[in-house]
Amino acid sequence: LVLRLNQLLAQIGETWPGIWRRRITKRPKTQTPMLATIIITVVILVLALFFPISGLAGATTQLILMVFSMVNLTLIVLKFRKTPAPAGTYTVRIWVPIGGLLTCLLMLIGPYLLA
Repeated sequence: LVLRLNQLLAQIGETWPGIWRRRITKRPKTQTPMLATIIITVVILVLALFFPISGLAGATTQLILMVFSMVNLTLIVLKFRKTPAPAGTYTVRIWVPIGGLLTCLLMLIGPYLLA
């Protein structure tokens, strides 16, 4: 839930003027993203009430695997471009994102191959 809130807040920040974002998305004292919290809560509530939970769980799993696949693919592209990592950044060898991408793709298409 927190991840979705942060993603929504980042999207709002990229598309709305700064004054609107400050005014309606965060409480000044706690910096809580109120608009994002309300929107995500309503969406989750509607989905949980009107759709079978097993279907939602399956869709969530597939969505997360797709996101991880994209992250691993991005790491692979950065490795092939030989983009230097900023100082103090943790780096991995190329086989780590390749293995992650293959694992995610196999978990995504595996159930369809075995069916």
